[in-house]
Amino acid sequence: MASGVEEGAGLSRSETAKIVRVGVVGLGRAWADRYRSPMTRPGVGARVVAVCDPVVHRSEAEADRLRCDAVEGVTALIDRPDVDAVLVLDDPWFGAWPLGAALDRDKPVFCAFGPRAALDELARRPSSRAGTPVMIELPRRFSAETLRLRELLATELGPARRARARARARGPSADPEVSDLAIGMVDWCGSLFQDGPGPARLSRKVDRDGQALRVVELQSPGGASSRLTLVAGGGDRPSASLAVEADRGWARIDSRGRLRWSDGSREVEESLPDGPPTELMIDHFLRLVRGEQSLAPGPEELARLDAGGLTFEL
Repeated sequence: MASGVEEGAGLSRSETAKIVRVGVVGLGRAWADRYRSPMTRPGVGARVVAVCDPVVHRSEAEADRLRCDAVEGVTALIDRPDVDAVLVLDDPWFGAWPLGAALDRDKPVFCAFGPRAALDELARRPSSRAGTPVMIELPRRFSAETLRLRELLATELGPARRARARARARGPSADPEVSDLAIGMVDWCGSLFQDGPGPARLSRKVDRDGQALRVVELQSPGGASSRLTLVAGGGDRPSASLAVEADRGWARIDSRGRLRWSDGSREVEESLPDGPPTELMIDHFLRLVRGEQSLAPGPEELARLDAGGLTFEL
């Protein structure tokens, strides 16, 4: 087992007080490709103090790299008094139960595996939604084009009134990734409205020739509406697009993530940073842990995402 560094080494007392000490569960591709760099960059406001992985040598190698502890067992990691929050990054090995284990111990937790599995685990622990911070991976909410669109809706374009999203999945409707995509669509549209996603209803359902079509309508509490169309199966390349009508104009995000918008007097196409918004998701999770304002959905919004995703009847 690797030995962790001394508490607060190289940091002032005020800086140490703001540092969130994190335990990481799962060191597979999600960690190596997307989460290691954001979690170890200068100024992140967090420090990895313990790691755990079913492949022991991988856990030990990562502990040496990060100068932290390699822990044998998920519950042993979560139970450590020097772990303030937990990142659960791989579910093929562990399933969703580490999320519940963290909540049982009042440890804030970020889940990078599928939203459907995470929301199912939360549904088994309804009391946890009102207390311990939980964040699930919702990349479209934090993408550069979505954040820019939110900014436009707060300024030039005015509040969103109608949203239309369309997505296509390669796999069949029974594939868990399709359920995850459905939840992501509900969140994508809901995040554009000031009062989040509202009640959902299934308005069209077609299953034919190995393909599934679902159309879901949502009505937000403030009166804005969304129409979500999801096509699964057929082996087509996955894609997603969004169109929004606002008080003073419109906006479009195409399947390549390009943003176009108009306020009635001009039409603009913007070039925005490409790539996964992992760094921003981590920043907002750490804000949750510290009790600061965050764009992450709260307990009630997570419950509405859960209900909205189930409406697709996949």
